Amino acid sequence: MIPRPAKSLWRPLLSMDHGHLRALLPSVDFSRPPSSLSGPEDNRDMSAFRHSAISLLAVVPSPLASASASASASASASASASASASSLSDDQRVETGIPHILMIKRTLRGVHGGQIAFPGGIQDAGETLETTARRELFEELGISQEIYLNQMPVFSTVASSTFCTPFVGTLDSFLRQDEDLVLSVNEVDKVLVIPIPQLVEEHAFDPAGKIVLNRTTGQTWTGPLFKLNGYRIWGLSGRILLSFLDSVATHVHTVGGLRSHASR
Repeated sequence: MIPRPAKSLWRPLLSMDHGHLRALLPSVDFSRPPSSLSGPEDNRDMSAFRHSAISLLAVVPSPLASASASASASASASASASASASSLSDDQRVETGIPHILMIKRTLRGVHGGQIAFPGGIQDAGETLETTARRELFEELGISQEIYLNQMPVFSTVASSTFCTPFVGTLDSFLRQDEDLVLSVNEVDKVLVIPIPQLVEEHAFDPAGKIVLNRTTGQTWTGPLFKLNGYRIWGLSGRILLSFLDSVATHVHTVGGLRSHASR
């Protein structure tokens, strides 16, 4: 079972602002997640697993959480819907705003349908994984800025038989420019912008959360589970999010990241 992080480990994340997080992300060591986060270990043959990439992005406060796109029965495969992001008239908000994590609620299509996830998808032939992350971010949300600052190790999920590589970055310049998000109505039901301080509150995280996968058979999933505002973040997304929070907090504790960047 994954142990609950000590309160003292996550405490710096309660007061960290977006500017500080953006400054320290390039130097955070994401290379050694806890072994319990590396993915389910069983006798399954992983030789046929596909590779995928996702974008884990920190953003500044914005009313993006209300952005959504719902597909109509007549929507074509290439249809899209726009959701406007309000501008930040005061640039100081970018430096001192509470950092949020950008996530999406997927449509009901596919193995992970209806789940809270990071934007991303399967690698196409000839692509680097970073190219995959950028392409999927544009296809799903219409974002094309140069935003990546770091890379996390590979995670695996047997549910969709994939190896997943997260790319970490920030999205402050996108929000300042007041550009529109363009949501893929076939893949994205809603955009969620989640405050990091809410994620690390004790009542929001359960290291041994349980999800009922099949009520008829009684099949359940157990693992790191984040619960807030009626949403549940679990499975691959929960493991990636937990590893991200632990790695950033550990960096602050070991090299004084919050203090050193705050003094700049």
